[in-house]
Amino acid sequence: RAISMVRERKASAPHQPLFLYFAHGSVHAPLLAKDVDIAKYRDRYRDGWDRLRGERWRRQQQLGVIPEGLALPPRNAEPGNEVAAWDELPEREQELFARHMEVYAAMVDNLDQNVGRLLAALDELGELDNTMVVFTSDNGASREGEASGTTAYYVHLLQGDDVDADIARLDEIGGPTTTPHYPRGWAMACNTPFRLYKINTHAGGHSVPCIVSWPERGFGDATFRRQFQHVTDVLPTLVELCGLTMPEERHHRPLVAPAGASFAASLADPEMQSTHREQHYEQIGHRGYYRDGWEVVTLHRPLTPFSDAEWELYHLAEDPNELQDLSDEHPD
Repeated sequence: RAISMVRERKASAPHQPLFLYFAHGSVHAPLLAKDVDIAKYRDRYRDGWDRLRGERWRRQQQLGVIPEGLALPPRNAEPGNEVAAWDELPEREQELFARHMEVYAAMVDNLDQNVGRLLAALDELGELDNTMVVFTSDNGASREGEASGTTAYYVHLLQGDDVDADIARLDEIGGPTTTPHYPRGWAMACNTPFRLYKINTHAGGHSVPCIVSWPERGFGDATFRRQFQHVTDVLPTLVELCGLTMPEERHHRPLVAPAGASFAASLADPEMQSTHREQHYEQIGHRGYYRDGWEVVTLHRPLTPFSDAEWELYHLAEDPNELQDLSDEHPD
């Protein structure tokens, strides 16, 4: 559908720029995939989430995605968020849990295929190098499958785990008779090298990939940026790079100023400072507040009173995966 819209637009107005927002359903629950894609990943994850997490951490350092020497946090162990050691799981659970991850990987694979189709269509039109592509996610990996995952996502949310029922449907997982979600151990691995998960306000909840490409403007050289920026910065960045200005009023009424700030300058110069000085987060009682490289954050237990004792303090500029709580050292 997106490809047809691009082709129709370029045919009817070939010299006019276009804007396309391509919001894919992957990889939100329920996790579903084609049999042919699932087959590619059969038995890929039988070694478990602990080994996969270590592999990804080492690979990220090799590629330069994370700074060399950045520590890998221990397995998530906070009450209500803990992950079991893979090698200590019963064999039948290992088989079940590995199948969930095979389906997740297949769903990511399908997303990759379709993004590739869209980029290939732009290439056929001769517009790929002249197109700014922003690829990102809305949150960290989801923990909603909790400890054991599920083949019935909506039932699971209300009634909890049923491993026996899931094992009985093992060969159906990912198909049209199931609504699966993987166990949170895989979310931990997918959030490497960060702690915790989607819904939390720690880094594992909201630190996501953001890839920007626009070869004709020089953004296509596979270099990294480490400035703190927020999704609200995407709009001001696009506006600046397109040479536009934001309207200040509509129908003679003043408009609220956009929440974000353009990061166009840092695309051109990796050494530029972050343009997003502060940001707050809140989700189901978890709270977080970032400013100038520091962050205070809580891991709140639902249905319990709020307390100042919950606050943790991290210097993200030096400790991006939140391992050194400095709240006692810097109470001010």
